[in-house]
Amino acid sequence: MSRVLSIVENQQPLTHVWEHELTPYLKDSNAYGNIYFARYFEWQGMCREKWFSECICPNMFELKGALVTRSAYNDYVDAVMPFQTVRCELSTRRIKPTSFELVFHFYDARTNKLLSRGGQRIAMVEPGGKKLLKFPEEILNKVRYYEVENNH
Repeated sequence: MSRVLSIVENQQPLTHVWEHELTPYLKDSNAYGNIYFARYFEWQGMCREKWFSECICPNMFELKGALVTRSAYNDYVDAVMPFQTVRCELSTRRIKPTSFELVFHFYDARTNKLLSRGGQRIAMVEPGGKKLLKFPEEILNKVRYYEVENNH
């Protein structure tokens, strides 16, 4: 399930957040039942690709360049267990002609407790990956729809 939410937080301007739910399974956990740390990066990638195809460009293979992740991070806040429904909220920030940052917040879907937060810097490169390309303006306009202030 994916959807776009409009939220107002602390009297700030209206922000559009894309939302998606995930369910981790036993295969995603260790012997103690904790979800492996690497899964959070997989979830970021899954949410990034689903958001991009649903909201930005239905066929990313039509772009004149390739999307690359220039950097990624994740701050772990609380443990996730198998079969716990996790809600991802995705927004954007620091949008430039050649790159933008994705912001991820993962919550327990039942309690709304923050589980982790992270981000990725996305760029577009020419085929072969040696030169940065500018994103088409229609892509950047769609990315701006999800933009939050830089300090979030």
